[in-house]
Amino acid sequence: MIEFRAIQRFLVVVVVGIFAFSTAAALVSGNGVFVSAFWSFMNIIGASFPPNNSLVDPTNPLLFVANVLDIQGRLVITIVLTTVFYQLLGRINFREKVVQRKIAQMSGHIVIVPMDGIAVEITRQLGEKRMPFTVIEQDPKVMRRMMSEGIAVIGGDPEQPDALKAARIEKASFLLLLDEDDVRNTLIAIEAKRLNPSIRVIARIKRQDDIARMRRAGIDRLILPEVAVGDEVASFLVKVPSNMAT
Repeated sequence: MIEFRAIQRFLVVVVVGIFAFSTAAALVSGNGVFVSAFWSFMNIIGASFPPNNSLVDPTNPLLFVANVLDIQGRLVITIVLTTVFYQLLGRINFREKVVQRKIAQMSGHIVIVPMDGIAVEITRQLGEKRMPFTVIEQDPKVMRRMMSEGIAVIGGDPEQPDALKAARIEKASFLLLLDEDDVRNTLIAIEAKRLNPSIRVIARIKRQDDIARMRRAGIDRLILPEVAVGDEVASFLVKVPSNMAT
């Protein structure tokens, strides 16, 4: 639905005023109400009525004024229609349409929620390996930035089935839940498992006390970032030669 701006509403009022004055001028010149109104309307829209020009008397100043007004009205209408056209173009997000078409063709892909620091690195590596994925993100600014980078992103609340369905969760192979809220990750996992019982869910976990509950929600693998970093550092240190460690 296009909402008329203040300037557009003003121009519409101007066109109506021009039509009224033009009709009045033709009426005062001795023409009937219907003929005067119809003649003014057709001239304003550029139909050049009447075809035989019998109504147009160049020596009649009122008809001359009416013609001039009609020309001005035609110009104003053109401006209004042009601005409405560009408003319509502005409402069509071509990049979003391309992203939606891309997601609609996905199958066996990875769904990531949300786009945080960890997800940035994951999506970079998935992109390098040309592995299909989509992200569900609620922040409009983050979403627009991701779209500008060509990332397939869905806007919405991942706890709601509509957002998960838009990401084609029923065709996805993996779901990565990277939110810092364990409860939120659990709720999303439950809804995702309902829509796609075979999907494998990997979730970030904040508190080890939540492990049992998140396992019951159907999450296949839980990752505690602090433990993962510790394991990575320890593994690196074990492989470092003893002379370098000193």
